[in-house]
Amino acid sequence: MSHFRTLFSDKLATASHRTGPLSRAGSPGRAAETSERNVMIKSTILLLAALFLPISAALASQSRAEQETVGVAQGAAVAPKPVTETMRGVVESIDEGSDTITLRLSPETTQRFRVQDGLLFNAVRFGDPVEITAQDIAGAKTIVELKRE
Repeated sequence: MSHFRTLFSDKLATASHRTGPLSRAGSPGRAAETSERNVMIKSTILLLAALFLPISAALASQSRAEQETVGVAQGAAVAPKPVTETMRGVVESIDEGSDTITLRLSPETTQRFRVQDGLLFNAVRFGDPVEITAQDIAGAKTIVELKRE
């Protein structure tokens, strides 16, 4: 920007030396100075437009992309996030054949969960206290994360 200022301040200094001091509004020196100032103003406007036009175009396209994303999010194409539950319990039974683990959540409550990753069967045994994260996937409560306590 300092180079820009230097360039135009040199032009102003040159213009005032050529035309001399302002004496009267209608003098030929005044007309030449006004003409050079108009050229300088137009050059400045063109330079600023060249600098800021790409920025404004980028911002406008970003805004359009955000609007399209919002439009898709409001449509039926986007599935809602699954509800995630975290629970603690004790492993009551393991059934690898049907990909399920049954947990005792309280002394009177047991619940069967599907297993998303079959490797979980190797990580737990009957009687292990665990903390699970479960999601409702295809209508069945499914363990998506398991931690032994």
